Amino acid sequence: MKYYAVRRGRIPGIYSNYLDAWKQTQGFSNAKMKAFKTLGEAKAFVGKVPNRSQKNITGNFYVVDFKEQETVFLSTERVVNFLIGHPGATLRRYLDFGELLQNIRKKGIVLYTDGSFIESYGCYSGAFVAVDAEKHVVHEERFTGQQTRFIEARNNAGEALAIVRALKWAVANQYQEIMIVTDSDNIVRWINGNRSNLPIYNYFINQLKHFRQNSQIEIHFKVVKAHAQTYYNNYVDQLTREVIYKEKADNHLCYQLMNDDQFLRDFLNNHPSAFTALQTETFHFYRAKELNTQAINWVPAEQAVVMIGDLPNTYGTYLMLLYNQGSRLKQMVGKIHSRNLFVKN
Repeated sequence: MKYYAVRRGRIPGIYSNYLDAWKQTQGFSNAKMKAFKTLGEAKAFVGKVPNRSQKNITGNFYVVDFKEQETVFLSTERVVNFLIGHPGATLRRYLDFGELLQNIRKKGIVLYTDGSFIESYGCYSGAFVAVDAEKHVVHEERFTGQQTRFIEARNNAGEALAIVRALKWAVANQYQEIMIVTDSDNIVRWINGNRSNLPIYNYFINQLKHFRQNSQIEIHFKVVKAHAQTYYNNYVDQLTREVIYKEKADNHLCYQLMNDDQFLRDFLNNHPSAFTALQTETFHFYRAKELNTQAINWVPAEQAVVMIGDLPNTYGTYLMLLYNQGSRLKQMVGKIHSRNLFVKN
């Protein structure tokens, strides 16, 4: 597995796939992105983990908490003067720079959550993004679901389950205080005591009580307006939709390859880049088909790519790879041209 680290971009952080990381660099001046084989190397590149020499620095490191602000002092004299002039401030001391950074960064985290539901797929989805004090995305998750007892709640099911997943992640990573940012009015009403007959309501409230009673973590909620100018809220909203489209695209691509002849399957197995390109274009096709206001008819793949002109023409790259392999592959291209690559269930 590779880790794609974005040191400088729209949302710096570590991503599990190339496409998500690449999107953070597009249109961003002096963007910096690199792939690594280990998570440790990726974190070091992003700047989340200090290098070995920094971690081994010893001495007196003082952290003063005052009015919800943390200030670090390296001088005993300066910290004493600050405490004298700021009654009510509290003090913590560390002897190791690595321990200091870990405690400061682990104290709090902001979790942006969202849920989505697409009627035509009969599927809900959810996602959350963890953002630290330095505005770095340190973690993100997305998922889909079709549980019978939850699906009637539509996007509220995805939102509630995303919050539960976010809480589990925060507790597992030993954060002491979290702020959950949501745009769901229903979730806020549930938290404030309004009851619901939906099964997801009972599950969500019971999980919330469990975390508050059994973990040393403070949970706060903040409500933002849906689709407003809140970058991370819009970003997590995008994740909830993309995960459904990608799952749908992957399923159809697998179905098509299973029903294609052995020659095409062998070619794709021997050319991973061609398979990745085809998979990406399939994903783009489904996303555009769902989002476009005018219906896109099911057409041959090459025509679909032309219709979706603003998306990367990775399928065109795939066709070029086919042409470059010789006459037998040219016949295969003709076969692909003559029928629909994308088929309905």
